[in-house]
Amino acid sequence: MAQEEDKAKEAARIADIHASVDRFKASYDSKMASHRANAQKLERLKAAKRSLQGELHHFDSYKKEFTNLSRSLTTSQFKGTRREKFDTKLQEIMTALDADKEKHNEKLNAMNSKIALLEMDQSIIGDAIASISASISGLRAML
Repeated sequence: MAQEEDKAKEAARIADIHASVDRFKASYDSKMASHRANAQKLERLKAAKRSLQGELHHFDSYKKEFTNLSRSLTTSQFKGTRREKFDTKLQEIMTALDADKEKHNEKLNAMNSKIALLEMDQSIIGDAIASISASISGLRAML
């Protein structure tokens, strides 16, 4: 009789362990899916950031070109209202370039913040995955 009770208790314990392992596996799978989704988001954001940084470099190049254009054309080459209109348009272009560059810098800062948050989430999820994996290993060792 005591032997049957021991067998029943052992079977119940093993069933509880298997149920716990199954719950941990479900949690593990969920965390892994989140980890993969975050990794994909991070990769897309980093690619967009690289592209945006290239665009910012172009803004600097354009500004340098317009500045050089302004310097290379001396007042002896053309004068009067034509020169004033040219200088005005050139200044408008430079102002527009600065405004666009500022918008791009704001977007870059937002991307950097989002990347930092996603990397922190990745770290937290990675720690949770490691903990769940250790729990599963510990439960399996009890079998």
